[in-house]
Amino acid sequence: MVSAVIMFALFVSELNYYLTKDVQQELFVDTSRGQKLKINVDVTFMKVGCMCKQLHFNEAYAGLT
Repeated sequence: MVSAVIMFALFVSELNYYLTKDVQQELFVDTSRGQKLKINVDVTFMKVGCMCKQLHFNEAYAGLT
């Protein structure tokens, strides 16, 4: 009986670990290419007034020109 409880506890623990999502988002610039990268951004805002829309862009790497 004790072994069945231990097996059930281990099963639930492993199932919980399996179902837990660990998402890591990462974005970096590859500066070894030595070329410019063309980036197109297409954003659509539905039902938002023009006064509320703003776009801010900052160049994170000063060496890119």
